[in-house]
Amino acid sequence: MDSWTEGHTGIHFRGVFLHHIDQNNELYVFVLGCYPYDEGDQKAPTIRTFVEKCLEEYGLQLNSEKYVMSDNENKMKSAFNFQCKRIGCSSRYLNKQLEHAFTSETVDKQLVNCVEVQTLFTHVKALVTHTYSDTRFNGAFYMLNVFLMVFDELFPVINSTHLEEFASINKDLLQEICEFLIPFDTVFQELSETNRPTLHRVIPLRKYLLNCCEIQPDDHNGIRKLKIFLKRRIECSWILTDEHYLATIVHPKLKDFQTGSPSDREKAIRLSKAAIQNRAISQLISSSTSNLPPLCLQECEEYLNSTVINKNDEDDILEYWTNNKNQFPNIHAIARKVLAIPASNTEVERLFSHSKKTMTDKRTRLDPDRLNKLIS
Repeated sequence: MDSWTEGHTGIHFRGVFLHHIDQNNELYVFVLGCYPYDEGDQKAPTIRTFVEKCLEEYGLQLNSEKYVMSDNENKMKSAFNFQCKRIGCSSRYLNKQLEHAFTSETVDKQLVNCVEVQTLFTHVKALVTHTYSDTRFNGAFYMLNVFLMVFDELFPVINSTHLEEFASINKDLLQEICEFLIPFDTVFQELSETNRPTLHRVIPLRKYLLNCCEIQPDDHNGIRKLKIFLKRRIECSWILTDEHYLATIVHPKLKDFQTGSPSDREKAIRLSKAAIQNRAISQLISSSTSNLPPLCLQECEEYLNSTVINKNDEDDILEYWTNNKNQFPNIHAIARKVLAIPASNTEVERLFSHSKKTMTDKRTRLDPDRLNKLIS
């Protein structure tokens, strides 16, 4: 879920989606609604109550087996810290760190120390009419890249009042920044897919970005400082949950954690065994038998030692579990649960983009409930 304030009317909306993987390993994404938020405040208890009312319309409710994907604001953390588990939006997190790198002096009482990159960025913004969305800072990459493409053509046509600004831009540094940001743009696209699971990609892509932040001998000094800041933020502030580890280990091509550390794999194995045991205990409680299901943990070992026969390039993890759910039924149950969690709230952002096209300056009197019906 996510929130949006309509620019013409100032009305607040909250978009709510539902992800579900059924027994046949089909991923379903449902738009529950883009609801007008007319509550008295934006405090955590109020948000929680509002979302619960939205879910009640469909006979749904939050409980310890449900997950909530949201942004990483403190009020959202507080709103969904009981009777469910909140998973932070990875793409929103990355957006925020890039925004800090290019615009902030301090973060969490620590200096950002990216002055050269920030100065260049400020000069480019001053010369560009259309920049990027405030909520999607990755759009700044496209702004910088387009500016670099036309850089050599600007001098003869640029307004005299902006010549000093233009002359202050170091083209070499601009090019290095654009090249450095390419992997980040790739990660945004990988995490924003909506037609297949994405949570299992978070740990490998996080490691990929950390590798991209390694300093090279010929890096510009500004790039060095940018890499140092982003690497520190990714290592210390990008929080990985148990579900990230579980989603990775239930992927047959990622279960060895070749891009991670041995401790990552050990943690994922411990979590998967614990999840299997908890599932077995739940089945025992709900049944009349007094014996634990046999070979549960042996199933885990067999899965970890198994090989993937069909190693095609497509990342079709659901097809794998369609073919192997009977061989590894307990791990399949874990996979269905965690792979239904998206890595980001991209669907809600796209819903809001569609809303902006519907609620235009010529349709400002459109009723909020009517808008919800039109786009949901």
